[in-house]
Amino acid sequence: LYSFHSWVGVLVLSLYTLQFLVGVMAFGGLLSNNRVRSPLVLEIHKYTGTYLHMLVTATIMLGIMEKEGFVGCGYDVEEADLMPFKNFGKIPGVCKISHFLGLTVLAMGIFTSFGLARFPVLK
Repeated sequence: LYSFHSWVGVLVLSLYTLQFLVGVMAFGGLLSNNRVRSPLVLEIHKYTGTYLHMLVTATIMLGIMEKEGFVGCGYDVEEADLMPFKNFGKIPGVCKISHFLGLTVLAMGIFTSFGLARFPVLK
């Protein structure tokens, strides 16, 4: 546990395990108490699941960023970098792949969070 990514990862795994156990116990039929199966518990379960999904996305991106630091993703800047796309060729190929992967993870996180949102039905 030497990095922020590691600590957030442990937090995510712990919360995911807790979320899973609550879901199995409350909605899997292991607890027959009606108070546990209330609509409030269901809403809390859905709410925390959405934010847990966002936390997983952030943890993945933290891991990618950490590995980019190990590889040394960057280039020397001699003057003001007003046109960064001109220096795209100076970025190592491995870093371009990890940048693309990070953007893909971010897009998937945004789109799946958007898909989980409950919007009012327009008639």
